[in-house]
Amino acid sequence: MDDAIVVVENMVRHFRLQQNHGRPMSVVAVEAVAEVGNPTILATFAVIAAVLPMAFVRGLMGPYMRPIPVGAQRPCSFR
Repeated sequence: MDDAIVVVENMVRHFRLQQNHGRPMSVVAVEAVAEVGNPTILATFAVIAAVLPMAFVRGLMGPYMRPIPVGAQRPCSFR
């Protein structure tokens, strides 16, 4: 969800820039997405990598920790 917000905010910022007035909105949108595309994808991978080890917790805390990475990774992977 955060990645989508970052992309939309950057698109709005580009639409409002003075130098983009008169240019096709589709071209401006592609440039805006390209500007923040790679960092947002890397941020998604960082979230998945940070939460993934919780899936392998054993013992008494295992059943309580396992739903956290499963629940956090599904929305991240379907962006």
